[in-house]
Amino acid sequence: MKKIFAVVLVFALVLCFAGCGKTEKEEFSRGTVADNVYENAFLGLGVALEEDWVFFNDSEMAELNGYTQELLGDDFEEYLKNATVVYDMYAIDSVDSSNVNINFEKLSAVGVVQTADMKSFVSSVMPTVQNSLETAGCTDVSYELIDTKLGENSYAGAKLTGSLMGVNIYQVLACVKCDGYVANIVVSCYNTDTTQDILDRFYTVK
Repeated sequence: MKKIFAVVLVFALVLCFAGCGKTEKEEFSRGTVADNVYENAFLGLGVALEEDWVFFNDSEMAELNGYTQELLGDDFEEYLKNATVVYDMYAIDSVDSSNVNINFEKLSAVGVVQTADMKSFVSSVMPTVQNSLETAGCTDVSYELIDTKLGENSYAGAKLTGSLMGVNIYQVLACVKCDGYVANIVVSCYNTDTTQDILDRFYTVK
């Protein structure tokens, strides 16, 4: 199962696209987690998950971002502001291992301007994503470009299916453009496709 989770993170890293997000200018900030609810005002989205879901804590997120637990605090926040890629949230269902992860990447790092046609961009990069997953060991990988609805808005994205070590993988991507960043929201499920049920738990933060 660890290899499957590693492939999920490969998917999140490769998928650095952009959709249509909030238009007002805000300073980048991490989201917060309380009572199994994640919210991020910068992203403009939140998600409420059931009690069987477990969110990574600050030290686990720091490790995911390549930062040691001993350096948590103001230095970590400053590090994230300057980082090219920031993992902001990771949550996993303790029952069936479905998971949600959200990362931010600076638009400048992927050569994307704020006004770019993001649907075209997603379309042009998805073949690379498919190849990366196949290289990581996935088979029967296929995808379709979709508009992913989260809360009150829809965002450019993709739905991908594949298989790894006999396990069917279902993933949905939503790409939200924020000021100077793109947020990649990836929902992953195994054997049974429950991605829509998870997507329906997202809501708009105003």
